Amino acid sequence: MKVSYIFSFFLLFFVYKNTNTVVCDNAYGDLVATSALTTVIKDPLSLTIKDIYEHGVKNPFTKIIHKLKKFIRYRKVLRWSRMWWVLLVREIVGDNTIERKTEK
Repeated sequence: MKVSYIFSFFLLFFVYKNTNTVVCDNAYGDLVATSALTTVIKDPLSLTIKDIYEHGVKNPFTKIIHKLKKFIRYRKVLRWSRMWWVLLVREIVGDNTIERKTEK
């Protein structure tokens, strides 16, 4: 709980230091202040949390998953292509004559 209190105090202090004070002489001062606070605090926080999730959690995991899928797919293709190549060479050269043909 103390960490959340410290974080909220730091956030409040940061917002206080980085906002401009607006002085309104008419009756709409409270409305301006609440809409400004909503714009300054609520909207960037929700956007920041969404961006952190998108770029910090979702994208790296999807990249890792795609790399693993590509690696597994490449390994399967490579294995089948090797087998196909061995079978093709055996069919062209003959079964036990591969070593003799390559030694010449």
